[in-house]
Amino acid sequence: MHPSVRAAFSGYLIRHEGYTTFMYADKYNLVHTGIGNLIDLSERDSLTVDEQVMAPAFKLPWRLKGEGWTTKNDVCGRVATVDEVRGEWKRVKLDPINGKSPLKGWAYAAVTTLALDLNAVQRLFDETLSRFENVLKKRFPNWETWPADAQIATLDLAWSLGPNFKLPGFEDAAARDVFRGMGIASFSPKGGGTPSARSGRNLRNLTYFNAAAVVVAANGDRSQLSAVQFPSNGPRPANSGITETGLSTHAKVGVGLGVAALAYWLFG
Repeated sequence: MHPSVRAAFSGYLIRHEGYTTFMYADKYNLVHTGIGNLIDLSERDSLTVDEQVMAPAFKLPWRLKGEGWTTKNDVCGRVATVDEVRGEWKRVKLDPINGKSPLKGWAYAAVTTLALDLNAVQRLFDETLSRFENVLKKRFPNWETWPADAQIATLDLAWSLGPNFKLPGFEDAAARDVFRGMGIASFSPKGGGTPSARSGRNLRNLTYFNAAAVVVAANGDRSQLSAVQFPSNGPRPANSGITETGLSTHAKVGVGLGVAALAYWLFG
């Protein structure tokens, strides 16, 4: 992907996915953490709690929240045991909050006992992004030549629907690099609005696909994002008290991103 996309994507994503270091369940009763990272292999609205569906959670370095832990200060204690991870996942899965609180995912901050440190969230984000891009490269042979606007919108679809997402007409338009057609086909029932009156995520992705078409028509710079910009920063929340040493460039977050992430969870 273009460096501009890699630098901007986490900020782009946080506006819709939010950001947490603990487990939470969304409105579909699926357990997540980080920036919308799914750690639940069950079907939507399922209450299945067996080892198989919670397997992704066991791969992460969970720790007990330390004394003084807050959503802006990731003080973590000892490494969690498998039984503690299992118990936490079950509590989140079966908790009646399940995405219905006005606080959305942040509501789980008060009822969870485990967390990831900020570097672990960064690694999870980076690994997921690389894995998803590898799938998209195989699906779309011209991926590397697409304008940055088309790449970031397609990555957003992958994050929301999975990298093998199926949307009527999208595959055909993508095979022909018809970016306006990709925008029309990018509507997702999860993204907001209707196909003719889009809102939220659907409207934003349509805007970026249309911007990609304009860039191509004008023989513009495909390597840069040209649509409305979002913070080109990564998942580390503002005022965390954690130094930036050892974090990648796109993990450096300003106050605006922290406020945007919190506003998403509070107000949608």
